[in-house]
Amino acid sequence: MNIRSFDKDKDYNDVSSWWTKQNWPVIPIEFLGPNGFMIENEQNKIATMWVLQFGGTPMYSIEWIIGNPDIEWQDRSEGIKQLTNYLCDWTKKQDGKIMLCMTQHKRIADNFLKIGFTTDDTHIYPLIRSL
Repeated sequence: MNIRSFDKDKDYNDVSSWWTKQNWPVIPIEFLGPNGFMIENEQNKIATMWVLQFGGTPMYSIEWIIGNPDIEWQDRSEGIKQLTNYLCDWTKKQDGKIMLCMTQHKRIADNFLKIGFTTDDTHIYPLIRSL
């Protein structure tokens, strides 16, 4: 599998269709920061996610995780694991000390737990306010 930077011109329409097919709101392109990454194989784009830094601190977060719904879950799962490990390594090179991620998807959470993330088993409520 190949990991590369997310290319808004080349990837945004595909990823927007993934959000739509999975009944997620399409994230406006201006909300997607510069640290987006795509994992793909010879045939397909598999998954994408972004890394956000908290205000110049060594704390980072993985956001906007989305996989290609047109491929088998096993392939998406492996791609998400590989991409997550890559992003953790990338973040270390940026002097990051902590990587956070919040998800409501049990399969994604299970993948993250398999590669070294922990949870405190509390209820998390995603709260969003448009400004």
